[in-house]
Amino acid sequence: MGRNHHSEDNVGIGFTLIELLVAIAIIGILAGSLFAVLNPISQFQKANDSKRKSDLKQIQNALELYYQDNNAYPLSEVSNSVNQIKGFPWGSPWPPYIGTLPKDPSSPSKNYAYSVSSDGQTYYLYASLDKSGDSQQCNGGNACASLPSGTTCGTGTCSYGVSSPNVDVAIAVMPTSAVPTLVPTGTPKPTSTPTPTITPTPTPSPTPTPTPPPPTTFNATGTGATGTIQTYTVPVTGTYTIEAWGAQGGGGGYTGGLGAKMRGDVVLTAGTVLKILVGQQGGGSYGGGGGGSFVTKSDNTPLVVAGGGSSLSPWNTSVSAPGVIETSGTGGTNGAGGSSGSGGSGYNGSPGGAGLTGNGGASTCASAVAPLSFINGGTGGTTCNGIGGFGGGSGSDGCCLGQGGPGGGYSGGGASSTSNTYGGGGGSYNGGTNQTNTAGVQTGNGRVVITKIN
Repeated sequence: MGRNHHSEDNVGIGFTLIELLVAIAIIGILAGSLFAVLNPISQFQKANDSKRKSDLKQIQNALELYYQDNNAYPLSEVSNSVNQIKGFPWGSPWPPYIGTLPKDPSSPSKNYAYSVSSDGQTYYLYASLDKSGDSQQCNGGNACASLPSGTTCGTGTCSYGVSSPNVDVAIAVMPTSAVPTLVPTGTPKPTSTPTPTITPTPTPSPTPTPTPPPPTTFNATGTGATGTIQTYTVPVTGTYTIEAWGAQGGGGGYTGGLGAKMRGDVVLTAGTVLKILVGQQGGGSYGGGGGGSFVTKSDNTPLVVAGGGSSLSPWNTSVSAPGVIETSGTGGTNGAGGSSGSGGSGYNGSPGGAGLTGNGGASTCASAVAPLSFINGGTGGTTCNGIGGFGGGSGSDGCCLGQGGPGGGYSGGGASSTSNTYGGGGGSYNGGTNQTNTAGVQTGNGRVVITKIN
């Protein structure tokens, strides 16, 4: 009896086979319903597509930064069947515009595609979305109508795109004036009104590139030996082209050697004050050497200096010397030009031409006054009948030996040591890059032009 009682106590413990099958069926129904509701595959596709849209937005911002610096979007290229920014594969750094260019989350099977117009003013950027039915897909999930021939998104269809902000969202093709670089030559685009097929992600309009200030020209401020040193305040930090022309020798009915031209590019900081001296022709009865034209910083550090030409001898009007592109001035007949910013030698007739830091060498001829260096004001020299040009030119001598006046410049021209002969031309200096230097080109007074180039 005890054993039978023990068996009755265990009745109902555990599941019967039928109960177990029913429970499994219920769990399967619940799991299937939960899978249908959550749809993890769809959620995974949605997450990938959200990243693609976010990536294209980041790339758009980087492209606009590039446009601000270059006035055009970057070129495109096809590398390993991938349409990308030229020289920068997806997933690589692109400084300074973006740390790393995003790549498709399904790369390498799917890729982003970049296409730019031949003039660099319009671009399209494409991706292949995973999830069908996205409201921003092109043509119900088919390839965007604006997709250039040969452009692919890997194994996927380029079904989503964004574009440069200058393209109307209703335009499905590149502007006719800007055919994409990837479209084969001779493949015309349709001329009929296109159907909107692409919804660009809103992007900020590019900041207009500031218009560079116009060139600033400085001309002579007087005649003969005296003038005014002018100033120029740099308006914007950047690279500037400085051009300077030295003055021609002569004046007073006499001609002389032509002034030099010096051109160079210099990086300048906004607010920097430059000093400008524009060389002048001489005057008086016999004229004199042409003055050099100077552009320096406020502390007299030279940037560009163009030498002036010498004057003809009033007693022998056949020869004169031009302003030269070397830093040393040339010597007159048997004379010695200055070097390293010094003045040229003077003799018994005309004084030497003045340089950046050194006055012209003195003359023993009565009433002759040597010209002053740039740092001392740049006044031209004088003789009994001749006046040198502002900018260190020396007067021609018509009283003692009949010598032509030397020119002023970075280093002064030297006076002749022989009667009836000419003086030397002034030297020049160029502290810029991309130089263009030419000796003996300027007639009349000198001039200076300053132009911002970037």
